[in-house]
Amino acid sequence: MNNTLLGKKLKEARLAKKMTQTDVVGGYITRNMLSQIESGCAFPSIRTLEYLSGVLEIPMSELVSESETIMSATSSLAMSPNMAQTLLDDLVKAKQGLLSGDFEVTIQLLSPYLKEDCAIYDESAALVCRARTALAKKYALEGDAAAAKRERKAAAEWKSKGVYSADWKKDDALRV
Repeated sequence: MNNTLLGKKLKEARLAKKMTQTDVVGGYITRNMLSQIESGCAFPSIRTLEYLSGVLEIPMSELVSESETIMSATSSLAMSPNMAQTLLDDLVKAKQGLLSGDFEVTIQLLSPYLKEDCAIYDESAALVCRARTALAKKYALEGDAAAAKRERKAAAEWKSKGVYSADWKKDDALRV
């Protein structure tokens, strides 16, 4: 999606609702960040876009039109508004599954998005890692050592994937 076009749509929606930037951001993002998004200088994360869509009461399908694209960190992926909405719906359901302890649902919902050219690859990898780690703990507490080991191994695989990965123990820049 074109940053300038998205920013213009968000600003028009905000002004139509007679809201200030401060009204829109609440405590979620800074007013400065919203200003950068509205001016086309910054592109919001999917989570921030979801938040703004909710506050401004704009369906995601209005923010992402048929001829626009959603950018991932590594590539451009053209999507119809329906595809984009399905992707966002799956991401939200996967997060809800993780928060409610239904880790298998999180893994199942995000499996189709675990491809590096996918717009939500990074989020999917991070959430699957968390779900697998939680499953490993659950199985360990239940005394199923084999299942716990299997899930720990799967979690370790996803721990190093995507932009949210970090090996803090090995990162010399973080040592003080």
